[in-house]
Amino acid sequence: MRLKREPDDFRVEELAYFPIQGGPFAVYRLDKRSIGTLEALDAVARAWNIPRSRIAHGGMKDRGGATRQLVTIRDGPRRELRRPDFALDYLGQAGRALEARDWQVEIVVPAEHPPRWASRTGVSPLWSSRRLMADLPPGDLMISSSSFGLWAPEGLPRIHVFHGTLIEHTIRGDLDLPLRERVRRAFGSVVGEGGAGRNATRVAVSESAAREVKRWFREDVDEVIPNGVDTEVFRPRDRCEARERLGLEPDGRYALFVGRTEVRKGADLLMPSCARAGYELLVAGASTLDGGRELGMLSPEDTSWAYAAADCVLFPTRYEACSWVVLEALASGTPLVTTRVGWMETFLRELPDYRALCVWPEVGDIAARLESLAGEDHSALTAAARAWMEENGSYAVFAERWGALAERVFAATTSS
Repeated sequence: MRLKREPDDFRVEELAYFPIQGGPFAVYRLDKRSIGTLEALDAVARAWNIPRSRIAHGGMKDRGGATRQLVTIRDGPRRELRRPDFALDYLGQAGRALEARDWQVEIVVPAEHPPRWASRTGVSPLWSSRRLMADLPPGDLMISSSSFGLWAPEGLPRIHVFHGTLIEHTIRGDLDLPLRERVRRAFGSVVGEGGAGRNATRVAVSESAAREVKRWFREDVDEVIPNGVDTEVFRPRDRCEARERLGLEPDGRYALFVGRTEVRKGADLLMPSCARAGYELLVAGASTLDGGRELGMLSPEDTSWAYAAADCVLFPTRYEACSWVVLEALASGTPLVTTRVGWMETFLRELPDYRALCVWPEVGDIAARLESLAGEDHSALTAAARAWMEENGSYAVFAERWGALAERVFAATTSS
């Protein structure tokens, strides 16, 4: 038995199936540590000088843990609040207050890394899943991903989500890893991910991910539900204002990369392509890249301004299932120069004209595409992409599809 020693040893994230579609109720994400839910909300009411009765929440969270949950405030301010023991981030607007009857989701992750022997032998996914399932809190429905789901409690309704597969990730993306490490990862994927998807309703985030599941695990997925983004946050904004906010030159030529600077995501292609085409590279995220201007870790709101400031978003990835960077860029109305991988295949079928901005993961092709952007007007194309995202890729659509699936799986299990 491992006793809880520090607040961060116990992490619970509570989210709700809760539509953020506009309305008088401001929706926030509350992250707190070593403070109770009611204490934190009382502090919010005092800080913003609003009646406590206008603040609603779905459930109570452990005072001693590092927890996350949703909160609504009628006519609440559209801004964040930071305190030493909690943070409140604004997410958008809703038509009603959060209630205890909404789906409450506790996200549980392993509190410790696998031992060295498990990592060296390639069985760390199995070790982590076994430990996690042994201490799983009670619930009505389980949603699992990766290898988590192996040794799940019998009789518990379960949905397993495939965000691609680790084996395909390893083969197509991790080209810089030693062969031995790639073999270990591939082995862990087949045993861990393949096993975790059995005896569950299987969901893939893209058609390409569904094909991978069929190819490697000989299983069909039951539904494809792509990721969604907040189209109220990620929206077109004024470029001049965006560049002023970020301290960029008004007449500069900027290509923005968002994410980890990995070979899989084409990081090795960024600087050579931008240098050849005459662009300055902006890099948003925790990673760094020699020669790029680092914007650092940004909030969703600030990331949206970074999209607006750039002439284009450059994302020459070699492997993705359904990238949030791609979705955010399309919703922001900024030209996206990317590859035809993962969910992008589906989008190009819906909006085939966007192929004009797609590239192969090669410096020559990327640089040529960047050079031609300066003399072309893609406003109609990016507006069409934005409109498509509002109709098909918003949080509201995502929540509706997931909420319906959860209800369906739960009802089918309880009625049998």
